[in-house]
Amino acid sequence: MAYENYTFVSWTDGTPLSSDRLAQMSMNLEQIRDANDSKPAGVLEFIELTTGNVVSNTANTDTQILALTNPVGDADKRVTIDSNRYYKVTCVFPGFTVLGKGAEDCRLTLKIFNAVQAGYAATSPVMEWNFTPSPHIFYNTAANANVATSGATFKQDNGRIGAGTYSIYLESGAGLNANSFSASVSRIFGTSGATNAPQISVNPTSTEKLQLIVEDVGASV
Repeated sequence: MAYENYTFVSWTDGTPLSSDRLAQMSMNLEQIRDANDSKPAGVLEFIELTTGNVVSNTANTDTQILALTNPVGDADKRVTIDSNRYYKVTCVFPGFTVLGKGAEDCRLTLKIFNAVQAGYAATSPVMEWNFTPSPHIFYNTAANANVATSGATFKQDNGRIGAGTYSIYLESGAGLNANSFSASVSRIFGTSGATNAPQISVNPTSTEKLQLIVEDVGASV
């Protein structure tokens, strides 16, 4: 039966109400429900840090920087999603702070896991973004001049790499029940190894926040 919009029904005593009209009203409600069920439900879980210093200096080791989980003494932030839904996981990332020159052939990574740090060895990230520090030219900024030797003075403290908003869209399949999500960072060294490797940190502030968000973005079927 095609959708018909009955904008007014008289309830005056004695007004007849046919079975067809009642059936149409019921179908209208079903169509409205089905249409709304397919739409995005919005933010399901959210967490942020605005202070702190997470340092990742160990090669090939993922260091968790934020997690939607159920920590002792804190609110349960685990994610539950109905079956056959699309969902979006977003990390608002303040970037890597590189505290000095060196190890420019390394790879810095930001990862999102459907797990917390204790489970990283047993699973793979759902998404990974890679960044490479820029090669340092031999330039003495204090003297405003190019120099020709590797013993030059560098002014590269507190360089920033990778700040931005990173998202991945996923499908819930049979549904998620109290799943934890987390973001991690790591550094993988190149052929130079850890020689002269500067400290790498992630430093959220009140204006450069570290956030992790899971959103329902609509039905997948």
